[in-house]
Amino acid sequence: MAPKENGFRNILLFFIITFVFSWAFWIPQVMNSLGIIPDSAFTDFLSSPFNIAAFGPFIAAILMVLKEDKLNGIKGLLKKGIQVNFSKKWILPIFLLFPVIFLLSMLLGLPFGFSPNLEILGHPEVVSIGFLVILLTAGPLQEEFGWRGYAVSRLQERYNALITSFIVGVAWALWHFPLFFLPHPGDGSAMYYDQPVWIMVISVIFASIIFTWIYNNTNESVFATLLLHTTLNWIMWVFLPMASFEVALISTVLIVVVALMIVFYYGPFLKKSWIKDE
Repeated sequence: MAPKENGFRNILLFFIITFVFSWAFWIPQVMNSLGIIPDSAFTDFLSSPFNIAAFGPFIAAILMVLKEDKLNGIKGLLKKGIQVNFSKKWILPIFLLFPVIFLLSMLLGLPFGFSPNLEILGHPEVVSIGFLVILLTAGPLQEEFGWRGYAVSRLQERYNALITSFIVGVAWALWHFPLFFLPHPGDGSAMYYDQPVWIMVISVIFASIIFTWIYNNTNESVFATLLLHTTLNWIMWVFLPMASFEVALISTVLIVVVALMIVFYYGPFLKKSWIKDE
């Protein structure tokens, strides 16, 4: 079998394992929340913070690199999680880009009657600890070794950065789909995502471009995208619960604008890197 064909099969297998693993835990949780299946010790586990559904991308990446390159593959993948040999100028977009987008969207939402509740900012210790908790338990650690560390790296052996970002972005968005049917943790009156599905899908697909841009310009550092993903989820945790539809829509538009600026500046059809100034 030709290497490229084998590579394509491995990429496809990565996505299949990711979805099967995560949805095997999320779908029963959804069915329980909708009253389709009764409460049990298993559904109690699924509703707890110990639900391992989000580890789908991580598990899939580990299995695929083990298949491809045995223990050396796992070592190489995990090493990306502590890789810091990149220009430190990238710390600025990693920590500031998404906060600026969300703060600007809130500011632009004021004429539409948006009134932010900034009470949480009166508890800086909670906000600070929240960043670490989100890094370890709310997506970044569970996802980035898979989406960027494996999928983006492998796809860019075949496609340019834009096509790669689109493929991963679509998978990333669809992977979250069961969460739209779950009540928000700690608030049974609200859904896990209380904005329309299409807003999340567009945001994630175009955010995927931003993540690829950061990943490529930090020497394929999963550590960098872990911080970027944590910053994104953290700023959403701090401000998005108070966001109106208008604010969510504006933030989506701003993410799209930033992503398109990256594409047009670096060129959409560069084979891989979106790097101009190394």
